[in-house]
Amino acid sequence: MIFRNDWFEILKKNDIDDTEYSYGYASLCGSPEMFLFEDNQMTAFMIFIYDNESKSFETPYGYGSFWSNTSDEIFLNEFFASFHFEISKRGCIAGLIRYNPFIHLPKTDIVHNEFVRDIVYVDLKDDFPGYYSKRTLDDIKRAKLHNLDFDFSTSKSDFELFGNLYRQIMKEKNASNDLLFKNDYFRKLSDINNTFVLTAKKDNSLVGGAVFILSRHSSYYHLSAIKNKKHFPGLSGLLLHLGIEYAHKSKSEKIILGGGMTSADDDSLLFFKKGFSHLKKQFFIGKMIVSEEEYKHLTAEHDKKNPHGGKIFLRYKYSK
Repeated sequence: MIFRNDWFEILKKNDIDDTEYSYGYASLCGSPEMFLFEDNQMTAFMIFIYDNESKSFETPYGYGSFWSNTSDEIFLNEFFASFHFEISKRGCIAGLIRYNPFIHLPKTDIVHNEFVRDIVYVDLKDDFPGYYSKRTLDDIKRAKLHNLDFDFSTSKSDFELFGNLYRQIMKEKNASNDLLFKNDYFRKLSDINNTFVLTAKKDNSLVGGAVFILSRHSSYYHLSAIKNKKHFPGLSGLLLHLGIEYAHKSKSEKIILGGGMTSADDDSLLFFKKGFSHLKKQFFIGKMIVSEEEYKHLTAEHDKKNPHGGKIFLRYKYSK
C-alpha cells in the first residue's frame, strides 16, 4: 500500500515522534510517499521520493526513511520484494535508501547494503558535558570571547539568511549539487515543528549558524555554516554545544551529530564531532537496482561523458 498523503496516524500508532519521519520533513526535497507493509504484529515502511524524469527513487536526506519493528528476515524479504514489485510498475530503474543507524539493518537479497561512515551521537540522559574533550572545551571557551549574539530562531528570514551562507560555504568546498539546498528548502524547514536555526551575529550581521531538529527520542544537528572560521575560532564548537544544551532542556533523549564528509578515521568533520561524544553508530545505505540492463546502460553513458566524475550510485540522475 502506498500513501501519498500524510502518515501521522501510522507514526502515532507505532510511537514514532522522530521529526525526520514526518511528512513535513520528507517534503523538503519533493513529493514524498510511504510504502507500508504489515503482517499481524509486524510492521515495516519506507518513505521515499520518486523522480519521474530519471525513473529513480531516493529516501529523504538524513535518516528518516526505512523503519521496522522486527528483524524477521522472512517478513523483511517480503517487504522489499513487494516494494520492488510496486516500484517496477512505474518503470523504475534504481533507488537509494538511507538507513537510520538506530534501526535494525535489514538483511535481504533485494537490496545491496553498504557501509558509508560512522556517526556520532550524544546521550542526553547522561552527564554529556563530562565527555567533551579538552580540545572541545577550549574551543567553546575561545568562542565565548567573540561576544556574539545568539538566538534560536524559527523565522523564515533567519532560515533564508542562514541558507545563503550555507550555500556559499558549500560552493567553496565544491560540494555536490544535491547539497546546495535552495531557499525553498530553508523556507519549508522553518515550518517544521521543533526546528530551529541557531544564529550567531556580530553587529546584526550573520557570521555563523546551525540548524537543529528536535524530538523526544532523537534530535538532530542538521546543518551548520561559519562565515570565516579564522576570524571566529571555536565558533562551530560553541554553536553545537548550545544546540546540545537546548535539546537537553527540551527533554530529548539523544542528539545525532552525524558523521564526517568521508569514511576515513581521520576525517576532520568526524574528528570535530568526536570531541563531543565517544558514542558511535554505523550509517549504511541500500542500493536497489530494479532494471539492471537500463541501470548499466545509463551509468555507462554517464561515465563516458564524465570520465573524471564521481561514481555515486545514482550518478546518471545528474547527467547533463
